[in-house]
Amino acid sequence: EPDGSFRNYGPDHEMVGQATVAGVVPFRDIPGSSLEGVPEDMQVRCCMKVDRWYTRTVIDGEELSPEDLGFVGPGYQCFSVHAWLEPVGDIAGRDGAFMENRPGPTMEMGWELVENALAEPWARSLKWHDL
Repeated sequence: EPDGSFRNYGPDHEMVGQATVAGVVPFRDIPGSSLEGVPEDMQVRCCMKVDRWYTRTVIDGEELSPEDLGFVGPGYQCFSVHAWLEPVGDIAGRDGAFMENRPGPTMEMGWELVENALAEPWARSLKWHDL
């Protein structure tokens, strides 16, 4: 059962914490600047406001404080917008992806999409129907 916990990791980082979906962003409210990076063979299926609280962050083997990260506020909390992408049509072997804008320490900074547009897509490890 989902409990909001997450672990974002790779060869040089591990970020652990809790997250919630704070709201859905209607497609009509996503500015064009945030859609420029969507590949031609992908489409936005869902766009949501996310808030998360980190409990542990390690980058290059060093545990970082909230102040070290620079994008979190009080309580190790940050805000961002995530867009979930799926392949257009029936493209065999094409996995979904997601895009995120730069996290911010406040709702105003993290959920703003005009000046803080969604960035290049990242591969997802889960399919849409697995969520």
